[in-house]
Amino acid sequence: MMELTGRDRSFIVPLLLAVATATLVSRTIEPRSIYDARLTDEQVLARIRSRDPEARIPQPR
Repeated sequence: MMELTGRDRSFIVPLLLAVATATLVSRTIEPRSIYDARLTDEQVLARIRSRDPEARIPQPR
């Protein structure tokens, strides 16, 4: 990001704060990532189960 903006290292902290704020706002609006948002609920649950087989996730109806 520093190369794209042409700023020096003093710009890192404000940039990190902006990214953190944007992430919090976007996750508040939609908890799923942009990659998971394209999937159906069943596909998302299957991905979660494949990562952590012992996770307690309700079955889809």
